[in-house]
Amino acid sequence: MVTATQGVLITGDVSLIEYIRALDEQLPPAERFIITPKGGPLDDTHLLVRDSKALWVQEKVLEWQQSLRFEPKRDQQ
Repeated sequence: MVTATQGVLITGDVSLIEYIRALDEQLPPAERFIITPKGGPLDDTHLLVRDSKALWVQEKVLEWQQSLRFEPKRDQQ
């Protein structure tokens, strides 16, 4: 019998994929969102994520990107 799971393919650089994997590993096993195909992980730049968690992952990635942004302080006059 075939079992199907609806998901979203995420493509990114290695650091982004590792960040998303770290998010997944912090959750209890019942709440994890990365779908691992029977043949093993796709590769270092692609992930399958449960459709129900895709927006949450996107929000977390945006927060992470904002935290990495550097804005120099302007001189006060």
